[in-house]
Amino acid sequence: MPYKRIFKPRNKFLRYILLIVSLGFLVAISFYLHRVEPDLKKSDLIKILTGGLVVIGLMYSIMSYESVQAKNQYDMHRQQLASSFEIINQWYKTPLIDYSSALGAFQQTSEFSLITTDVVAFYNIINNDQKECRTALAGIFNYFEIICCALKEDLLEEEFIKRYFQGIFYRMYDLYHPYILYRRIDRGVPDIWNDYTETVEYWREDKPIR
Repeated sequence: MPYKRIFKPRNKFLRYILLIVSLGFLVAISFYLHRVEPDLKKSDLIKILTGGLVVIGLMYSIMSYESVQAKNQYDMHRQQLASSFEIINQWYKTPLIDYSSALGAFQQTSEFSLITTDVVAFYNIINNDQKECRTALAGIFNYFEIICCALKEDLLEEEFIKRYFQGIFYRMYDLYHPYILYRRIDRGVPDIWNDYTETVEYWREDKPIR
């Protein structure tokens, strides 16, 4: 999917140039009418000039409004990109990189296979014997949840985030979805990490970026 870009608004001097050209054109028309219609009353000529100035003023106001809107959209998009880059950068720093390493080691053990055969036993092992992994899972999924909450509020650039996190979001969902579901039951909170799971499911349906 091509990356969405918002182009920087055009320079404000373009509006000034168009304004000057429009005024020059209006003066030229008035002079032309005065030459070809010598009997044209000055009051009629003034009305034509006034009407032309009103139209030019309206056009300039519309262009100025559109320019301001474009600038606001551009600035907001730049802020989204900066925030997205910063939150992506956190994935490669402590403690998240340590959490990822701890889970990677745990996933090589026989205990990890219990997640698909006996999720209750797996859940108890995580809570009682593998507290480092419990901390790692909570840290990573809380981090993912924050990202997805920010996406819902349009604080991050979703296309940018999806490009970098799609693979890890899917992989963690596939590996730990039974754990997430059981944790919701055990805690009696059905929406634990719900924004994260909803985002993964939405992306997998290949729907347009929200």
